Amino acid sequence: MDDALESFREARFVTADVKLSPLPNVVAELFIWIDKPIQIDTLVNALIVLLQVNDYWDESVDNQSNAFVESRIADNSLSAASDLEAKELLGRTWRLIQQLPEPQRDTYCLTFEDESGVDLFSLLLETRIATLEQIGEALDRSLKEILRLRAELPMDKAAAAVELHATRQQIYKWRFLAAKTLRAELLR
Repeated sequence: MDDALESFREARFVTADVKLSPLPNVVAELFIWIDKPIQIDTLVNALIVLLQVNDYWDESVDNQSNAFVESRIADNSLSAASDLEAKELLGRTWRLIQQLPEPQRDTYCLTFEDESGVDLFSLLLETRIATLEQIGEALDRSLKEILRLRAELPMDKAAAAVELHATRQQIYKWRFLAAKTLRAELLR
């Protein structure tokens, strides 16, 4: 991949430094150069190499980048002492989630999935951090809506977009911003 990207850089950015070029221009040139469909992960990885981004994990919007927060919330193999720490962390995370702007909060809640595939509502209920009524109150939804949503969790980005009357791009953005805020607050 590096050789192909070096060829791209030499062909499309002969006189300009690709790292100083506006990102939309780089992406447009890359699409023209490739001239066929490309997976988003491949595009992102190509941009990381082209722009020589060293700390790209902070800028990622995929679920893998959120593994830091989510893996810390629920790990079934934790010891009894760690279970208490995990419960405290989940409680703290839940309080922080409730403080997020509504679109970010709702997106994060609907799309959250820990490494075992467990959704946020189930984790909150199992650890007795929140009841269904409290979750409904926090999300400004009726108990009936919470029960309906719980049956659909965790949602993929497309389902969350339909539920929240948003585009997938908005869902990715809101999810990214929520995870970034949570990560910053949890690392304090």
